[in-house]
Amino acid sequence: ETTPSPMREGSEDGMVPGGELDRKLGDMAVLLRYGHDTQVQREIDTLQAQYPRDLLMLRRIAEFWVATGRNDPARELLFALATGLFERRNVEGMRQALEQVLVLDPGNERALRLIALLEQRPGPSDA
Repeated sequence: ETTPSPMREGSEDGMVPGGELDRKLGDMAVLLRYGHDTQVQREIDTLQAQYPRDLLMLRRIAEFWVATGRNDPARELLFALATGLFERRNVEGMRQALEQVLVLDPGNERALRLIALLEQRPGPSDA
């Protein structure tokens, strides 16, 4: 399994205190093991509502979902990450997030369509 290299998400990184996110993800991994998927999703929704601009947190939670074998929520968070990166004009970061979607879901039409749109952009990709 390929683990894409981490990308810089920009100045909004790490708004959630790092130790707090690590602790929450650890707790959520335990909850998932005991079948509390709904509670874990609620916790993640709460974190996203509290820190809506924290792209590093989105990446970490997407990685958490992948590590726990839940590709559907991971894919959705990667799309959210791609959108956030695009809003910050981080086209290369967006492309990498979409390519990660394709690792989880080869042939995903939405990811392929967005990558095709990125290819059509004029000028240097990081302008």
